[in-house]
Amino acid sequence: MTIRVVSRCVPTHSPVAAGLVAVVVVAIAGLGGCKQAKEAAKKWAASDGAADAEGGAGAPAVDDDAPTAPPPRPDGPGLEPGTYRLVELRVDVAPTKRGGRAWDIGDGVEADPDPKAVLTLDGHQVATCHAADSTTLRCAPGREVVIEPSSRFALEVWDQDVLSDDKVGTAVLEEPQRWGVGLELPMAPTGQVRAASLRLAPVQTWWATHQVRLLGLAGGVGAAQLVSGPFRGRVVERDRYRSPPPRCGH
Repeated sequence: MTIRVVSRCVPTHSPVAAGLVAVVVVAIAGLGGCKQAKEAAKKWAASDGAADAEGGAGAPAVDDDAPTAPPPRPDGPGLEPGTYRLVELRVDVAPTKRGGRAWDIGDGVEADPDPKAVLTLDGHQVATCHAADSTTLRCAPGREVVIEPSSRFALEVWDQDVLSDDKVGTAVLEEPQRWGVGLELPMAPTGQVRAASLRLAPVQTWWATHQVRLLGLAGGVGAAQLVSGPFRGRVVERDRYRSPPPRCGH
């Protein structure tokens, strides 16, 4: 009789679900009937679905340190192997440590981090930037760097403290030559580094630096020649037909 009540009152969607709630449903059905059994089954299903949404014991763990992929490469000419100038470095840090703890606490007051970023290119340090009490870091290193087909930028970010620095996170940029000059090259961040990017510019050669002045000077000389040409022709023409001075009669 009890088994018939269970099969009639509770629509089991799977053998596992029926097995887990059989004892509870049998007891409720025997005491209060189908209505109470159905309500108990609905509550169990709702709680089980919420647990699955939040991630149960079998749910895969989320790796917070896994790098996030940068945006797709924009349309552009790319970077030819050669020398470029590192004109800008941008870093955004999470407002708190992992778990919601404050970066710095002084006199009982929570404060923003003091980020320090160290940028390397192919293992060689090319820039170091600092900021105080800020979750954003902006600097203009201005250093010349050599980009090769296999070049790799790597960034380490720390929160500077009095006793010991806290590791904030890292960021990397593979194959920078796939991008272009003047563009914001995004890096793939990890840890509490929310975003990081850098910007490159072509190195100014001697001609690129002075070509405007030289072209302006040449244009000025040419304009002067055009303006003075007719007057100079008249002077030459008048001197050609001028009578020679009288000879001395001695």
